Amino acid sequence: MSPGDHLVDQRWINNYVYVYYPMFSGQKQLTRTTTHQYDEGGINYLETVSKYSYDPIYTHLKRQETTNSDGTIYATELTYPTDYTTDSSATDPAALAIHRLKALHQHSLPIEQTNYQQKLGQAEQLLAGMVTTFEIAANNPNQVRPKALYRSELAAPLDRASFAPTSVHSTTGFGYDANVYALHGTYIGYNDQGRPLGFQLDRDIPSSYLWGYEDRVPLAKAVNAHPTELGYISFETGEASDWAVSPTLPPTSGLIGTHALPTTQVFPAGRVFQVNGQYKRYTFSAWVKTGGSGHLVLRTCAGGSNATYPDPADAASYQQVDFSATGGQWELVQVEIDLDRIRVQAGLLPSEVLEVHAYVWNPTQGLLELDALRFHPSDAFVQTQDYNAATLQPTAIEGVNRLHNSYYYDNFQRLSHIKDFEGNLIGANHYHYKDSSGIENHVQTQLPRIAGLSSLAALNGRSLQELTESYSYSDGPSNSSFMPRRFRSKACRAVLTARRALSLLRWLGPRSNRSPGRGGRWAMGTAPRPVMASMRPMKSCI
Repeated sequence: MSPGDHLVDQRWINNYVYVYYPMFSGQKQLTRTTTHQYDEGGINYLETVSKYSYDPIYTHLKRQETTNSDGTIYATELTYPTDYTTDSSATDPAALAIHRLKALHQHSLPIEQTNYQQKLGQAEQLLAGMVTTFEIAANNPNQVRPKALYRSELAAPLDRASFAPTSVHSTTGFGYDANVYALHGTYIGYNDQGRPLGFQLDRDIPSSYLWGYEDRVPLAKAVNAHPTELGYISFETGEASDWAVSPTLPPTSGLIGTHALPTTQVFPAGRVFQVNGQYKRYTFSAWVKTGGSGHLVLRTCAGGSNATYPDPADAASYQQVDFSATGGQWELVQVEIDLDRIRVQAGLLPSEVLEVHAYVWNPTQGLLELDALRFHPSDAFVQTQDYNAATLQPTAIEGVNRLHNSYYYDNFQRLSHIKDFEGNLIGANHYHYKDSSGIENHVQTQLPRIAGLSSLAALNGRSLQELTESYSYSDGPSNSSFMPRRFRSKACRAVLTARRALSLLRWLGPRSNRSPGRGGRWAMGTAPRPVMASMRPMKSCI
């Protein structure tokens, strides 16, 4: 082949040559893999053969089949919206959602996944299955989202001939084998951008999520809380929230993340919660720094009213915790309110719905700084995250006990190091590329085993008893090869590859053996300090 063989036309225009040539497109699909696992002698082996089948039109993976050396076949099959016959006149919401997915060309979302086995000389049997039902958003017909998950509940493998796969019937709508599938979990609502607000396993407690920065990243996750019972704001740039905030001054440096709210307003921040749990106890907490005084308030009101209800003389419907000058330090203040107790004291009927008003009260209008306000059920487990608005990299993660870790990045937005709530280094990554010295590409991960190290320079020259180190070499940006054994710590020999270190260090959560009591506070300087060894993401004593 010589240059120009594929040129279909060329012409000169204004002393420039324009060349037209065809575009050849196509696809490559993996259809078969064969794996040999040899014994120590290197002669005998076990063979595993996998075959892959695809939809001839939409190219989705339809069936993956693996055959072991003993002849047993394990297969996974998937069905998609295009595998069902539907129309726009369907009355069943699940069937109508499948039709809408096809109309929106969202063909790659699996509806049903089933796993089978077929032993040599026997019929194929169902091992497990999962079905996802979908719904169309009430306020946006172009948004179709998962509604519920169903999983198989089998005491023993079931012959395939006795199993009815999912289908769509013109009169009964979407159907699944009720003898095989049972409800596994339900999604609890979505926001306007289609982000899930919560999920609840069948006969289990719910988990809820808050989203921020144009709904691109999660701000908070709470276990044992309904989405209506979770609130968080940390006054970061671009965060956005449902809280009413009265900023009057430029933001200051915050304890959690980057910014805090400085204010002299009487009511600087607050929110009304229309809680789903009408018999729960709720906690409202905030980090405060002030030279004056103020209050954190929780009170209940009848739906749509701003008057405290029931009357505080009849029930504990108004709860307030006071705080005074903090001496230039950040202090955690929290207050609780018990709706079950209020309802019993006031003799409220089940039909009477209470709202919870949570707000900060600054009656003297002195300078008050606020950071990381939280509202949630008192028995919920909450973790919150702050981000850099420009990069959406996490800058701080605060755990259940209100202790946080701060995350720092280099100029290439790679995780550089992590500090705990007292400013102690708890992890660092160092990135090295091959140079004239011949040292290969690698990432060095350091996990201090002692307290009091607050700078990267303080890590230099530390012994293995004071510092756990690991090195991960690679032949490219992400292809990790090996880590030398000689760099394992004598104390524990913690082994972390670079990829795992980056991942685990990023989500490393603070720990502590206690937290402030109900309706109380403690200062950052007096908070319990976690043991360094207990904060490592992974330990491997080999």
